[in-house]
Amino acid sequence: MLIVLLNLRPAIEKYCQEFEEELEDDILSYDDWKKLRTIKDILQPFSRATLYAEGDSPSIDATLFMMDVLIKYLQETNDKFKAKTTSQSQDRSQNRGQNRGKGKKK
Repeated sequence: MLIVLLNLRPAIEKYCQEFEEELEDDILSYDDWKKLRTIKDILQPFSRATLYAEGDSPSIDATLFMMDVLIKYLQETNDKFKAKTTSQSQDRSQNRGQNRGKGKKK
């Protein structure tokens, strides 16, 4: 469903522009679209795993293997997200510190 939404983004944005007053706070921002892409990317392996599990002869062994793969994937994704969030937080802190010094006169 997210794939369809993201593929229809140009049409959705055009619609939102036409009815901007009526929609007001319901219009998706750039950051909203970015979050939707991230969610789609995170969920993609689950879609593939589900299709695989629905195949002709899924076994317990294959199901357990797929679960291990998905758990590892989620852990890696979580680690990347935490690292990115920490990096962005540090960048903001550094920028605030630099901006404070610029306004002072000697």
